[in-house]
Amino acid sequence: MNLAIATTCQEANPEQISLLESEEDIFKFFCLISLTGPEIQKSILLTFLAMCQSPSGVEIRAELRQFSAVQVLVQLCEHDHSTVRANAMKLFCCLTEDGDNTIILEHVGQRCIETLLEVIKESTDVEEIAAAMGIISNLPDDPNITLWLVDSEAVQVISTCLTDGSRNASHRKQITENAIKTLCRFTENLEWQKRVAMAGIIPELVQLLVSGTALMKQSAAISLKQLSESSSSLSCPVKKRGLFSCFAAPVRSCPVHLGICTVESSFCILEANALEPLVRLLGEDDPGVCEASLDALLTFD
Repeated sequence: MNLAIATTCQEANPEQISLLESEEDIFKFFCLISLTGPEIQKSILLTFLAMCQSPSGVEIRAELRQFSAVQVLVQLCEHDHSTVRANAMKLFCCLTEDGDNTIILEHVGQRCIETLLEVIKESTDVEEIAAAMGIISNLPDDPNITLWLVDSEAVQVISTCLTDGSRNASHRKQITENAIKTLCRFTENLEWQKRVAMAGIIPELVQLLVSGTALMKQSAAISLKQLSESSSSLSCPVKKRGLFSCFAAPVRSCPVHLGICTVESSFCILEANALEPLVRLLGEDDPGVCEASLDALLTFD
């Protein structure tokens, strides 16, 4: 484990050090996880985590995905030993960050989704929480996975992650980035958009346009764009003024959607005061942020 951790500090060394030379070595060493107790399991998991984060990590991650290491890690996510479970989550998250995630899809079911969300809600280990949210954010955009997430009240969990200021500051950024990335899958469907609006997340998205990292700003703009695309059909038409309408208070209609809009009912990003922050994002250095903000603004057309 200590040797593996040492290989993560090779930036200045052009020669990559590989502790496990062959596919067979990797397979045999990883299989020891199922044959040992918690302390050795913890060391093996930390060893692979370090190797996956080393300069030769791409190859190690690819090998682990190929021989179904994910299946073992999914099982370890329910381990009674909290340290083993947390390290399994971190390695699992690492394996979802690149490569073909259709392999991961084979081993992630509703029970796994529920376990990950339970960890986010109940764990006191902020690194474990960040890893669990990272796994969810990297899962393939599959209808079954999204449905399982909705059924498990993932939207409410995401809302808590975005508004909970008590998180450890060093990991709050990672948790928020993963949460806001996950949210993008819930703003594609009208029924799920309603849950997002009812959870009070839209004002949080607007706030992230102002104070978030580049990744947060980009993801927030994508979600707002998807929400805004539904606004025209949800805006309530203004009733025609009748004979005695001069005695009634004037009704203020939305200048974009030409009806009565609210943040909760029509997801109107103009009502959410997102226009000015989105315009400012057009001047950002990050092209992904600029493109996402422009796409959101184009929904006003």
